[in-house]
Formats: sequence, C-alpha cells, structure tokens
Amino acid sequence: MNKIKKLFNVRIWEKFDVKKNNKTYKNCYFDKDGTLHIPNTLIINTLPLTYDLLTSEAIIVKHENKSAILTGEEKEYLENIIWPFDVDYIIKESALLESAYFITIRLKKDEKCISLPDFPINSKMYKGMGADVPYLPEELGL
Repeated sequence: MNKIKKLFNVRIWEKFDVKKNNKTYKNCYFDKDGTLHIPNTLIINTLPLTYDLLTSEAIIVKHENKSAILTGEEKEYLENIIWPFDVDYIIKESALLESAYFITIRLKKDEKCISLPDFPINSKMYKGMGADVPYLPEELGL
C-alpha cells in the first residue's frame, strides 16, 4: 500500500475528493487492498486504471479535520462495544431497501463483522457519519 501513498499522497481509508472534468467525486478512499472507492459511483480495483483516472487532469483534495463525527452518546456506545476487539473500520451502511442504515464494525482478525441493529434513515443517529464510508476508529475519536 506504499504505492498508493507514494503515487497519490493519501493513506489507506483516508477520505479525499477528486475533482476531474468539472465534476467532484466526494468521500473517495482506498481500501486495504488498494481498491479505489468512489461512493455512489464506481469502484476501481486496478492500479493502472486508478492512476490514469487520478493523474489525467484530476485534483485530489484531502479533507480537513472537521468537528467531531460522533456525538458523545454515540461515541460512548461504540467504545463499549469495540473495546475488546482490534477494529479495522466502522461503517454506516445502507440497508438493502435503503429505508434504513445500520452500523457495521469490521474486525481485523478473521475479517469478521459485528452488525448493530438498523435505524431509520431520517433518524438523528450517526448523522455525522457519511453513508457507506468506512472510518478508522481514530477518525471517530475511539
């Protein structure tokens, strides 16, 4: 994954925007396998194609550190769940019919997941998290 850091100056899971041809693709990221994810658009899993997309007049805009993503209550709840585990990432995923979200906690060991109960899309829960965007525990202040 050092190739990605060297070529694009971003870390694995680090969110960034790509500006290309008068379009902005928000919350893009590379996963641990080097796959480029562009939410609500496409997934590109070959480095040459990724390199072509990002180098031909594309601009990578790194996200600035923003205010806290989680509320104090959300943070406390997740901390109580994840404390005994080595967590890879946490994601707010769209449910199958997109009428609800649920939180998935991806564990590093065996790549197993913990899925929390779903909640309505219009709920105030986890509003600070982008949909279908993975977050490192550190990004969430955990």
